[in-house]
Amino acid sequence: MAFVSKRSLENLKPRELKFKTREELQSAIDDYFNTMDGEKRPYSIAGLAYFLNVNRQTIYNYEYRQEFSDIIIRARERCIMYMEEKLMLKGTAGQIFLAKNYGYTDRQDIVNHDAKSTEDELQEFEKSLYEDNAKS
Repeated sequence: MAFVSKRSLENLKPRELKFKTREELQSAIDDYFNTMDGEKRPYSIAGLAYFLNVNRQTIYNYEYRQEFSDIIIRARERCIMYMEEKLMLKGTAGQIFLAKNYGYTDRQDIVNHDAKSTEDELQEFEKSLYEDNAKS
């Protein structure tokens, strides 16, 4: 039989929600975005978590609760949109980074439409061998 401390049992209990209502959570998130706008600072999930005095995992956990899901998704999407727009304005490196995140690849396909196919080249080579043999 394994020893289980009282403290480890307490950790298994569901924690009380920091934000008990949708309105309370939405108000706190709005305060975060307004503060960042006023300070001209970028939005981020980590910044939102820090501002709300929770960790990032708590933000994601709220997303799984039906009553808060849409609020968290919208806040998360706003952070992502901000990052994407800033990367697009930065130039090429940011655009390549975003394109790769959306499944694009960084490669070039070079096609020479004037080049003969390998089969055509092989036929010409065989023909030249035949002509050389006929001359000899």
